[in-house]
Amino acid sequence: MRKLFLLIGCLLFFPISVVNADSVRIYKETNGIPHEKSESGTIRQVSPDEIILEQRDQVLLTIPIHQVLWAGFGDEPILLTKARTLVLIGKYDSAIEEINKIPEKELTNASSLILQEIEYYRAYSEAQKAILRDYDESSLYEAGKLLNAFLRNNPDSFHYYEANEIVGTLLLYLNKSDLAKSYFEKIAKASSPETKFPAVILLANILIDKNDAQKNDRETVRDLLNEILQFREAEPLLDNSSTEKGKSASAWQTLRFQAKIALARLDGLNGNVEQAIQDLKEMSQSADSFKTPVQAALFNALGEMYQLSGNDREAVLAYLHVDLLFFLSGLEERKALQQLYELWKKQGKEDRVSDVKKRIKEKFGIVLE
Repeated sequence: MRKLFLLIGCLLFFPISVVNADSVRIYKETNGIPHEKSESGTIRQVSPDEIILEQRDQVLLTIPIHQVLWAGFGDEPILLTKARTLVLIGKYDSAIEEINKIPEKELTNASSLILQEIEYYRAYSEAQKAILRDYDESSLYEAGKLLNAFLRNNPDSFHYYEANEIVGTLLLYLNKSDLAKSYFEKIAKASSPETKFPAVILLANILIDKNDAQKNDRETVRDLLNEILQFREAEPLLDNSSTEKGKSASAWQTLRFQAKIALARLDGLNGNVEQAIQDLKEMSQSADSFKTPVQAALFNALGEMYQLSGNDREAVLAYLHVDLLFFLSGLEERKALQQLYELWKKQGKEDRVSDVKKRIKEKFGIVLE
């Protein structure tokens, strides 16, 4: 989902014009420095892995899907253009309203790619509403049904990997990690490391969360995580000495940071708990450079390791860090609240147990016993 959130509001500044030309907005990182640009022409072919754009003098430009932020069509309904803009700034209800207002005549005359875009942005918006706001089981299921229908109808869509990631995420919210795993595995088969490595992180954490994996499975995951660390060794992994104040991590630095969190968790499960705690505490010194869910994952991992070591006091403090500072981190926030519930129940702190039980029911629809 990176591509739709890195450019919040980008269409407000780079709108698709009404002239009859297609446009693809591209994101790249060079030596860790992000930059964007637009390419225009005629979209001749799309697939899960790339978009082929015909430009002047019939020059064909192949754009890898991990670089695509969005693509628009010169002859698309203006209401679709508006809906896409609204999606990029997080106004999902309004985006759905605009899509629903597209006249039937325009739908009848639209190309198959434009109809795919309409179907996708409707399903995508419903999914984001369910994940970011509603949390209730019926909304999560309904959004998943829409995206699954999209995947069935459009297996060659350039939204294929992103749609699979979102369905997997919806299933994680529904506590169906085994089903989510099958969607992330599809992404992990992508040819591009930039596309498949985020799925590797997700799959690794599912396996670690289950805590019943065989030793061989754990070593396979470790090898995949190390592959992420080694893929771009030239780009420094942020640490406390190299991080500039206020500097945000690049996409690759974020991936590598997430891989290191997962590796520390694996170390803890393999009995090296103290080393895992030390590694995670060192990583926390540079955590401010990363987005909220990544920071929350770090402190949840630290809480988990403290629990394994028998230090419930420090575990509570780590989970409270997530609860108090990263309360918009979705699944990580839910995980922290669930662990606080168990720890406070163990400690006999009934007032806190009652409070967190109420909060997790109100926000995530989960009834704790």
